[in-house]
Amino acid sequence: MKVACIGAVHIDVKARLVGEAHPATSNPARVVRTPGGVAGNVARNLGRLGLPVSLFSMIGDDAEGRALLGELHAARVDTSGVLRSTGPPTGSYLAVLDRDGRLMVAAADMEVYDAMDAAWGDRLGRSLRGFDAWVVDANLGAATLASLLQHSGEAVVVADPVSVPKA
Repeated sequence: MKVACIGAVHIDVKARLVGEAHPATSNPARVVRTPGGVAGNVARNLGRLGLPVSLFSMIGDDAEGRALLGELHAARVDTSGVLRSTGPPTGSYLAVLDRDGRLMVAAADMEVYDAMDAAWGDRLGRSLRGFDAWVVDANLGAATLASLLQHSGEAVVVADPVSVPKA
């Protein structure tokens, strides 16, 4: 089975407070940076399982983007469909968790994905005919998803809504 993962690949930054939260000031925390993005995460996991998988996404022309490509290559993911932005940087997601691990607030810098518009979805969809399954995430806009899905044909399509607002 040949799988196309389409959507986000970015850096996740999670800060877990080590004590009580104090608003409007600095709080001691443990901070972890990991590869993220639904499509990127799924592609890495499928690649590690030995499935032929390709990722279609957008990264910035920066150190974070290069690091993500390295992680993907290590997991045997075909990244020929990952485009590099000359404008916005690689996307990032920042989560602040309380000391029990519950999400307090999150911020998403996803401007780089704006280039993945309906025209991009139409072009990409036409080139995905050889894939048996598509994994799409809702970091893609509704118009992009609609344009892309017109070309799904016989492929099994699995969608991840990402978050409540994007669902």
